[in-house]
Amino acid sequence: MVNIKVVSKDSHNILSETTTEDSLSLVEPSVVIFGVSKESISSIKVHGLDAVVQLNDGQTITIKDFFAADNTLVLEDGDKLLWVQFTDETGAFLNEVVYNPLSEIKPLLYKDGVPAWAWIPPLAALGALNFDKSIKSSNDKHDTTLESAEKAVKDAVDAYQKAKDKLDAALKDDLITPTEKAEIEKAIAEAEKAKQEANDKLNALADGKQKNDLEQQLNALPELKVPPINDKNENGIADDIDAAIDDAEQAVKDAQDKYDALEKEIADKGGIINPEDKVDLDQSKEELDAAIKKAEDLVNALPDQPASVQEKKDQLTDDLNNLKTPGITVPEVNDQDGNGIADDVDVLTAAKAVKDAQDKYNALEKEIADKGGIINPEDKVDLDQSKEELDAAIKKAEDLVNALPDQPASVQEKKDQLTDDLNNLKTPGITVPEVNDQDSNGIDDGVEAAIDDAEQAVKDAQDKYDALEKEIAGKGGIINPEDKVALDQSKEELDAAIKEAEDLVNALPDQPASVQEKKDQLTEDLNNLKTPGITVPEVNDQDSNGIDDGVEAAIDDAEQAVKNAQDKYDALEKEIEGKGGIINPEDKAALDKSKEELDAAIKEAEDLVNALPDQPASVQEKKDQLTEDLNNLKTPGITVPEVNDQDSNGTPDDQDAANAADAIAKVEEAEQAYKDLADEITKAEADGD
Repeated sequence: MVNIKVVSKDSHNILSETTTEDSLSLVEPSVVIFGVSKESISSIKVHGLDAVVQLNDGQTITIKDFFAADNTLVLEDGDKLLWVQFTDETGAFLNEVVYNPLSEIKPLLYKDGVPAWAWIPPLAALGALNFDKSIKSSNDKHDTTLESAEKAVKDAVDAYQKAKDKLDAALKDDLITPTEKAEIEKAIAEAEKAKQEANDKLNALADGKQKNDLEQQLNALPELKVPPINDKNENGIADDIDAAIDDAEQAVKDAQDKYDALEKEIADKGGIINPEDKVDLDQSKEELDAAIKKAEDLVNALPDQPASVQEKKDQLTDDLNNLKTPGITVPEVNDQDGNGIADDVDVLTAAKAVKDAQDKYNALEKEIADKGGIINPEDKVDLDQSKEELDAAIKKAEDLVNALPDQPASVQEKKDQLTDDLNNLKTPGITVPEVNDQDSNGIDDGVEAAIDDAEQAVKDAQDKYDALEKEIAGKGGIINPEDKVALDQSKEELDAAIKEAEDLVNALPDQPASVQEKKDQLTEDLNNLKTPGITVPEVNDQDSNGIDDGVEAAIDDAEQAVKNAQDKYDALEKEIEGKGGIINPEDKAALDKSKEELDAAIKEAEDLVNALPDQPASVQEKKDQLTEDLNNLKTPGITVPEVNDQDSNGTPDDQDAANAADAIAKVEEAEQAYKDLADEITKAEADGD
């Protein structure tokens, strides 16, 4: 069997390797390596898009869709490699395959997207081998129409691939030059022409699988579109970037021109700057700064690629940095009265400087007062800046005053007055207060700490309130003496915590409004703890058995009532038994009264038992027992027998009736005997006896 290895041209990975397959399919452009010598091959045939290799030993190996993509066949005979070349550089099939020696397959693999043919050495036919490109029919006749169509389809596929390669290569740098566009248009036109020629040849074929397969290959060819030109001057830079570079260069030039103009404008003033000059120069400086900012934005917006753009960007950035460092500073006014003379040699200028210092002193004094004693870090920076400006103004005024001459006397007098004015500014002077509002929330840090303490105290009080509330609730309404002591202790701690919190809250200032608001809130929170507050319940479980003393008393009452009912039940039961089954009307009345008393006792006991709570479990257990005891009294209960001795003679009425009938019978019997005796006597007398 032949060892067959398939290597991906793109990833260079081995896709498959086999020694048992006679047929294999290719899923991507690959190098197929057969482990045989060229002498072992009888023939190689083209069958549609398949390559069919016939070996001398009779084995046939089919490589499916070999010609559908950029695939390559290589023979590996020991340490020798031979590239099997089927087509020439134009893509036309050779009459005979050509074997090119290789030291390795790397030249056949893709390198950065470049197809194999770019790396292949010149053709070197090492030996001719029959290359049967024909498709033979059942009668072995040469079908030139199909062969021509197959070649036309392959030509179209190759032309499309070449056009796509040309397009991909052009798009690799995202730039399309006029030359590249023309080449792409030409390649696409050639591909479309080849496709049309293939279509024409396919139309001449009879319908069938081979025609359908070829049509599918043509239909699968992608639509290729010519991208627009974006590098008209072919300088390797996109046209929009070229325009952006031009805009940036012009903006840098405009900034340089404004810089040069301002520099000259300042120089022309000869060191004497009046207020009007200052306005004009500041305006020019603003325009310069705006021009530099505009140029910076345009330069910074330039991309960093390609290198030529980065180089231009770096150069423009350097040009802008040269404008910014050291830059131009517009000189301050030194000729306030506009008389063309520097103020430092003028009494009026010195007086103006002293006034400026006084104004800054007053402004700083007001600025500090406006802070209301609350200084945050930003305030501190501003106030320090104002203090520096004040000190600078005083120093400037001092220099101007000290520079005044001592003559004439009027100047000396003015100089002395200005010196006194400056001394009044310096002694005692103004000290900027330190920061006392680090978090800039408008509240003195000390007050904040006091608020934090007060909030914590209120929270502690709330926690103790919640804890005591929970502690009481946890008792379930049952308070024994030990519970009472613990709860009273917790209540004392709660009261102490509320008192401590009240003291801290009351000590908070009423200003600013945010502090007052916080104070009001904390006061309200405390009032919610105090009203209605918590009252520790009194002891209601003196014997600490977990049952409310009142419930215990109720249990005792219920037990006694059940006992009373039981006693009355037993007494009535005994009373009925004592009658011996003979009940006269008086007995009936007495027994009914006892039964009424029993029913009343049971009802009273039931009411007391039903009134007992269901908790705790021990109470429920007792309640269930008493209920069961009562049910035993009620079921089957006692029924008072009816009267059966109406005449109260101690004999049941039914027995009295039987006795009376017997007596009458005996009287009647006696009367009959007497009558019979009388009759016998009469008869005897008659008989003479």
